[in-house]
Amino acid sequence: MRRSSRFIPSAVTAGCAALALTLAGCSGAAPAAESDPEGDQLKIGLYVAGAFGDRSYYDAAAEAIPKLEEEFKAVVATYEAKQDAQAYAPLMQDAAAANELLFVVGDQVTDIAVEVASQNPDTKVVLVNTLVPREGVASVGFDWASICYPAGVLAALANRESGANSVGFVMGFKTPAMTTCESSFHAAAVATNPALKLVSQAAGTFSDPNKGYEVATALSQQGAHSTLTLAGLTTQGVVKAAQEGQPIAPITINFGQPADVSLAGAITRVDVLMLDAAKKHADGSLQLGGVDEFAYQEGATEWILNDALVNEESEAAVKDVIEKIKSGTLDPKA
Repeated sequence: MRRSSRFIPSAVTAGCAALALTLAGCSGAAPAAESDPEGDQLKIGLYVAGAFGDRSYYDAAAEAIPKLEEEFKAVVATYEAKQDAQAYAPLMQDAAAANELLFVVGDQVTDIAVEVASQNPDTKVVLVNTLVPREGVASVGFDWASICYPAGVLAALANRESGANSVGFVMGFKTPAMTTCESSFHAAAVATNPALKLVSQAAGTFSDPNKGYEVATALSQQGAHSTLTLAGLTTQGVVKAAQEGQPIAPITINFGQPADVSLAGAITRVDVLMLDAAKKHADGSLQLGGVDEFAYQEGATEWILNDALVNEESEAAVKDVIEKIKSGTLDPKA
């Protein structure tokens, strides 16, 4: 866990700049794979249901590309479906046919991925950030209960200082991962202050800052102060609402280091999940049908506190709860 007193461009945004030679712009077309005359290089595909430039999981997954190329001498090709439902299946079929290992990002294409995997038995398909085990595919994702619990502790302590009696939660969509995060966040807040209430809302998008602004304003009007946001680019609107005077204190996930008005920011590293799966594929230990969950191991998640807004008591409390989760003395799922 780190403390920060200034805003620094997000990890995924910085990663996009570093990938300029690998991706044809984070919102551009997929780069052409280099020729492989020997035919013995590992071919890896990265398929996203949306498009790069989301400042969330698609961009975070793209950060794994140079590491996959370096560590495995792989040829990596990217495939962007751009939220086109008609393109989901045919594009994924192309990706599976062209690659030995295929990473798929996007809950909305999970069923398609399972079907494509069954039709391409020589290609290993890995669902990224999906915690529902599915036959014939591997799944890697984040332990959201462990990641979101410290945010609840911080929110409760910040609310105590402000006198507010509600904490807020803004999610992109209401998915199993989001509801797990929401429940853990709420449980930690109530464990810290039993009088707290939770108000939450799904924005219905991961890519609309205006919707984030609207939802943040609505939650503020319902009494929310400390507000956890897991909504991709939509988070930008939540931060803007706070910057323009709404009495909320954002706590962000996957939005880089905390902005000037944010209490804290968590960065989850999708590349850690993908590299682990690639290593298991290489050594033959990748298990289909199961789920590998990551929280703080191998640097998969880091909480960064804004020292201009978080006092030493709150910092110590957050650090303590993270250490208890790591050691197993606190089970956020209990």
